[in-house]
Amino acid sequence: MPNPTLYRVTDGAKRDTLNVKEVWSQSGATPLAAGYSQIVPLSVAGQPYLLAFDAKGEGSAFRVSSKAPWIEPVASKLSLGAPADIVEPFIIGMNPYLLAYSAAKGPMTFIPIANDLSSQPSYTFSRVRPPATSGFTVTKPIVINSLVYVLCYSYTTGDVDIFSLSVTATPQPGSKPGTPPLLMLPVWVHQWAKNWTRFAFFTMGAENFFFKINMGKLNVNIDHVLDDPTLGTTEVGTYLQDQLDDPKNIDIAQPFTMNGGDPYFVAYKKSGSTGWYRFHGDCQGWTKEAESDTVKGATQIVPYQVGDDRFELFY
Repeated sequence: MPNPTLYRVTDGAKRDTLNVKEVWSQSGATPLAAGYSQIVPLSVAGQPYLLAFDAKGEGSAFRVSSKAPWIEPVASKLSLGAPADIVEPFIIGMNPYLLAYSAAKGPMTFIPIANDLSSQPSYTFSRVRPPATSGFTVTKPIVINSLVYVLCYSYTTGDVDIFSLSVTATPQPGSKPGTPPLLMLPVWVHQWAKNWTRFAFFTMGAENFFFKINMGKLNVNIDHVLDDPTLGTTEVGTYLQDQLDDPKNIDIAQPFTMNGGDPYFVAYKKSGSTGWYRFHGDCQGWTKEAESDTVKGATQIVPYQVGDDRFELFY
């Protein structure tokens, strides 16, 4: 793997440009060890952190700042309880959570994170009958009309579902002591084409959108998640691949924000070729605002914010 490398992203001097500058590259084995399969940003008690998990689901926490030492380990007691293919941070009921998902067996585990950076007892949701919860390659928490939903998609089957996640008066019957009072229910069950990947979720105003690439029959789309989640999603921009350089070879598409929430995404190839793009307000494309040769062979790009400063960790 490459040395973990941190880039600061700022507005450029000219319109429709960004400045991307390397500010730190790890030398040696610390602070970020090799072998983290998932690194996610999460703010806990008002402090931004990176939470990193290994292949067994055991975690470490790192405080991030806008100057040296940039990333430093802190005490934590983090565990997903089992290996996870996907880890997503989100907020519900004003509390920070992680969604940990294993595609083979299908459980979605919702883990509260306490102020001392410890994993608390979790709520687990799983279905064997349709809409089953196994086999997803996307499990993304999103907020629609102030309520939390999870949009799920399978690259191999094309199954796409939306589940609601609600805070209830009490934990579900039969729950272990300490289980958070949550309830997950399917609200939209649908079928797309197979082979969609490189999802990048973003918001404009209070509306949810996502970018995606079809690696079978090449297509690049922007979709809108409708205000009524029971109606699902609709395409608002399609066959946009001519606006990207060699989209089938994009290995990572990662969204981030600038200027108080303007949506952008970074498109990365493992050769190190990287472009930074601003989504257009009509969702019919984007403008490339920066490009650079970055580190080669990264498996994750983790955007995060410290105050008004934006950073992207290539790991």
